[in-house]
Amino acid sequence: MLDWRADIIILTETRLNNRVHWLMHSIRTQLQGYKAYNSSKPVPPDGRARSAGVMICVSESIPMHVVGIYAPEDHETRKRIYSYAAHAIKSAETAGQHLVIGGDFNAVLRPEDRSTGRQALME
Repeated sequence: MLDWRADIIILTETRLNNRVHWLMHSIRTQLQGYKAYNSSKPVPPDGRARSAGVMICVSESIPMHVVGIYAPEDHETRKRIYSYAAHAIKSAETAGQHLVIGGDFNAVLRPEDRSTGRQALME
């Protein structure tokens, strides 16, 4: 990773346990010039994470905004989130800054591809 000189590094499957503290320390000392952010889902008392974690490292040398979005099923909330994303895009363009938007948009290409957890369990 040190040789790549990437503007953004995304690490997945970090599993928020004791290793994440070591990983964060390593990134902060080895990857100088980056800001590191990790997901904040708590670890159960037994210390075994049951879901994957994510860490995002962003270069400090480029003015950049990173927006993580979770768009729920609720139509009105989704409209507000998309409106916020559109505003963030215009603001970044006006300021000449880079913007990365990612996340779970709960979007499908075709309506018939959408299912709810209940439908999936019943099938």
